[in-house]
Amino acid sequence: MNTITTQVYLQISLTFFMLVFSYYVAFSQSFQIYIGNNKPIAEIGTVYGQKLGFLNQNNNPGRTGNSASNTETFSVSNDYQIGIKSNKTIYYNRYLITDISLDLALGSTTLFFEDGIGIFVEPIKVSSINVELEPSISLRYKICSDFSVFGGLSHSSIWTDDTFQAGSWRLKEQLNFGNFHNFLGIQYEISRLDLSLEAKLFSSKDLTSYSIRLLKNVSLAANLFK
Repeated sequence: MNTITTQVYLQISLTFFMLVFSYYVAFSQSFQIYIGNNKPIAEIGTVYGQKLGFLNQNNNPGRTGNSASNTETFSVSNDYQIGIKSNKTIYYNRYLITDISLDLALGSTTLFFEDGIGIFVEPIKVSSINVELEPSISLRYKICSDFSVFGGLSHSSIWTDDTFQAGSWRLKEQLNFGNFHNFLGIQYEISRLDLSLEAKLFSSKDLTSYSIRLLKNVSLAANLFK
């Protein structure tokens, strides 16, 4: 995909998602705020891995040499994502539910490569701040009043502002891209605290990632129309 096509795609996507988000802000009766791990970091790492040439053909981190054991290692810190989810539900019966939702989230992660990246042999720190916009649709089955399983489809649009630091060198980089995912998840509701614990496993054509979140129900829609 060339640069012009990518820019047009991103502009159309952003316009569409903003319209959808405006609709949800105006009409949704269910909102949640949440905190969890920075879900897009796996995709961000993949993009940099492809750019810098330290991913093998299976998108696993590793040098481009012939030795399969000669792999990159890195540690992660300051890994979190905070966001807001607007949600509409369609009830078929007391057990089967369709969720149509939109997430808007801010994430931050620091990656530290002690042995460098690819051809870069010095230790490198990558600090990434990202915004994610993700509409999704899922089918949920409530096993009991507090526990449910679900699966569905989503599209994640990501914008990043990243800083590479290697010795005295500091480089700035920005990414913007989008991916479709299918996902499976489980959720446990802590009714007395109006909280939920949620875990999702995402799969796309490039990789598998996950999210673990603590969600809190809020009544933004009710307050907007008072």
